[in-house]
Amino acid sequence: MFFIRRTSSGSSIADCDDFSAGPNATWTHVLTAALTSDGASSQGAQSFTMNITSLPEGGATYRVVKTVANGNFNNGPATALTLGENTKTVAGVSFDRTVKFQFSSGDVEFDVLTSEWRRCRLFRNC
Repeated sequence: MFFIRRTSSGSSIADCDDFSAGPNATWTHVLTAALTSDGASSQGAQSFTMNITSLPEGGATYRVVKTVANGNFNNGPATALTLGENTKTVAGVSFDRTVKFQFSSGDVEFDVLTSEWRRCRLFRNC
């Protein structure tokens, strides 16, 4: 599914229900794009675009965490987020997999978030 979230006043990652708690103090927030249990739909390209309006002092980063063909997790390198449009696409594969985007700060503010995800949630808190 494809969705676009627009917020008139902006939202922070920490205040947006589309993000879940991260695994540790380095990667504090997660957008889950696909799960292995989603089956064939997890095989397609997974992407997000976020229009960032404000970054915390010192900046923020994101990385891709995904499973590979043997089921092991692969943690991608940290990539700096910048003001304006930030886009990341993870190429499609021929096996069921998990794809997540992990963020280093909940203080990143944005006014548009788009993605092609396996499910579309009602936008309660953005």
